[in-house]
Amino acid sequence: MSSKRDLLSLLMDQHDEDTGATMDDELLRAQVFTFMLAGHETTSVSMMWTLYELARHPDIAKQVRKEIQLVMKDSSELTWGKLGELKLLGNVIKESLRLHPPATLAVRVAKENDVIGGYEIPKGTIVSLGIDAVHHLTKFWKDPHAFDPQRFDENGKLYWYSLLSCMWDIVRWTNLFWIDVLRQKIKQTK
Repeated sequence: MSSKRDLLSLLMDQHDEDTGATMDDELLRAQVFTFMLAGHETTSVSMMWTLYELARHPDIAKQVRKEIQLVMKDSSELTWGKLGELKLLGNVIKESLRLHPPATLAVRVAKENDVIGGYEIPKGTIVSLGIDAVHHLTKFWKDPHAFDPQRFDENGKLYWYSLLSCMWDIVRWTNLFWIDVLRQKIKQTK
């Protein structure tokens, strides 16, 4: 096992639990390409929709600007701790991802026989879940078509009904630059 923790090394360390087989060079290239493409595209699409929603809701954009100014008032360096203090911005990003998920479908293969909602799912069946559909169900979301970042204020209670967990973490940790650019823009507009 490699001591390096870069993406390629992590992928090279993976093996099939049943056969012990590892990825060949072609599959490794395909996986790295997918990660790079998906990482760039989903992040840029997520940022675009977030900025779109902020433009449509100037009152919320103003609150986000105030939050950034308050958190960053004594420093020009954005740290992980300060990023964690940007609760409203986090809620805005979560809500934007809920309304406009960059990945609209999750596809998995059933590892064993199962029953879901009274339907038998045999092992090996391809199961698809419409992320966008789940994010707009009134069963889970009050007024699901409205942009309402406040819905995530209840200690993340509703957060678990959505499929945002992984996507939110990716966006949050890869967008320090983006937030810093917003902060710089705010300084310029003073």
